[in-house]
Amino acid sequence: MTESSIPLLRKIARRDAAAFKEFYRQFAGFVFSIALRILQVRSEAEDLLQEIFFHVWEKADSYDPSRGTPEAWLSTLTRSRAIDKLRRLRRREGRDVSEQEEPAVQPAFQDAVAAREALKEVTPLQREVLELAYFEGHTQEEIAQKLKVPLGTIKTRIRDGLMKLRELYHNESRGGGRS
Repeated sequence: MTESSIPLLRKIARRDAAAFKEFYRQFAGFVFSIALRILQVRSEAEDLLQEIFFHVWEKADSYDPSRGTPEAWLSTLTRSRAIDKLRRLRRREGRDVSEQEEPAVQPAFQDAVAAREALKEVTPLQREVLELAYFEGHTQEEIAQKLKVPLGTIKTRIRDGLMKLRELYHNESRGGGRS
């Protein structure tokens, strides 16, 4: 993803709409998952997703490859803006937000890399639906239509894949290694 995304950002800086569409396709699910994890409200995460990609369109020339990958840039930007948005929402609710209340979120890029590595442990069919759902942001219905597979089959593959990942996670967290 990274090698092809840097040229896309350069094209976006020159206002290439096709490059922007491809960049959005590659990274919208990634950005949305970070935003949703922090904000916990789908509509707020969707708003933030639009805000982030508006920023990409307007400021693609501010991306500096020497400071990290496009994924890291998006992760940092999304996390920072999501936390700011969360603070504003909480202030609006009459709650003061201290630094200690910030969401305990690992760097999202590391999460994504770890998740992609873990996906190597599930079947190819499970991996495909999990990637479509969690990295590209598709609904189960959209996945069923895209793959031309019954919705029940998609739900089963997602459930079974998640159960396998949960089992792997619990084994590793107990020091058991991979099964």
